[in-house]
Amino acid sequence: MIAHVWMRFRAALLVFVVILCAPNLHAGDELDDGSRFPDIHVVFDELDEPYLRVGANVDHAVVDSVREGMTVDEVAYRLGGPESVKHHDEVSDWHYNINLPFSGSDSVVVCQYRVEFDADGYVSTTDWRRRHCESLFTGVAPRSAELVTLSSDVLFDFDSHEVTAEGRKELEELARQLKQSYEEPLITLVGHTDRIGSDDYNLELSERRVASVRRVLSDQGIARDAIVAEGRGSREPVVKCDADTYSEAQLKECLRPNRRVEIEVLDRVARSAQQTRR
Repeated sequence: MIAHVWMRFRAALLVFVVILCAPNLHAGDELDDGSRFPDIHVVFDELDEPYLRVGANVDHAVVDSVREGMTVDEVAYRLGGPESVKHHDEVSDWHYNINLPFSGSDSVVVCQYRVEFDADGYVSTTDWRRRHCESLFTGVAPRSAELVTLSSDVLFDFDSHEVTAEGRKELEELARQLKQSYEEPLITLVGHTDRIGSDDYNLELSERRVASVRRVLSDQGIARDAIVAEGRGSREPVVKCDADTYSEAQLKECLRPNRRVEIEVLDRVARSAQQTRR
């Protein structure tokens, strides 16, 4: 009886720990291979010890010493080998699981840290997966936040990830306002599509689109390492439309709100109310 109760408690504890350490788990979902920070998706009752994320204790100064322009060998010397490596668009991402102290106690949060290398093998950017991890590492909590939603129909032509001329003007204006309103912005780009097409195709399209948005904002002077881009395909619709009651053109129009790029902006330095963006 005691053994039976312990096994049930252990299973419940594993689920609780994984929820804390590996957000975005959805029962029955498959691995999102397109994510810049891959999640592990499994059915809860199949969880076992290999799915518990274990972090490494790395000195704060060592992590902070990783800089743009460093070589692969220099990063490996400081941080060791990565937990995983992902290749995309001629660049490579090294992912590390790093323990960060939590709430001034002996507890830690396991945070994913990414080092991106360009095609020549030099560090192009580094970032933390979650904003709370960024805050824990820097010791500075974001002081203000806003969410901007841009229509993909404005930014891109149908079935394309290349930013249109009109879309570029929108992003250039957004970049201008961000630089005017924020001193140290932390920007998360999340791309969404409608459900027309396969899940895999929509996920890839959303990723390519936010990557294009990231490049434009970076070209306009927004620090590349302050921007995290993530595609979620058609998984998070804001409207649902019944295909049986609409023509093809009407369905496409009904689903328009789902085709979007959401931009979350956090600022670690607050400006006066007069300078804050409307």
